[in-house]
Amino acid sequence: MTTYDPERGPEDAAPRRGFISLLFKVFLFVCFAAPLASFLRFRVKHPPRLLTVARKLKKGGFILAPEFIIFDTASGPRAISRKCTHLGCRLNFHEESGQLVCPCHHSRFDRNGHRLAGPARRDLAVYPVRSQAGGNGFVVSM
Repeated sequence: MTTYDPERGPEDAAPRRGFISLLFKVFLFVCFAAPLASFLRFRVKHPPRLLTVARKLKKGGFILAPEFIIFDTASGPRAISRKCTHLGCRLNFHEESGQLVCPCHHSRFDRNGHRLAGPARRDLAVYPVRSQAGGNGFVVSM
């Protein structure tokens, strides 16, 4: 049984108002926020860029390009990104330690692109590499 207070109204009106308010908020979320979030997450996939490096790779050596570095490995040439996964600074290769080092915040990566230390949380991107005909260079797909 509901009691009526002239100043407050029926006692059971507050729970109903709360439920209707909740339904309205869910409706707004479904109609506006979910499609907006889907729109903001959408990414256009670009076709791969093919970059040609017209240099020979010595046994156990490397080729330094502005966007990547190619290492000679036992399984063949491997191209590793030179863009730090922390804030995007260009990495430098230190031959003595065999590591890629970020000059901005000192993140360190090995020759396979695996994160060793620093504020970066992800490994570096590895790009497919194929040798050009005649062995005079490489083509890197980015």
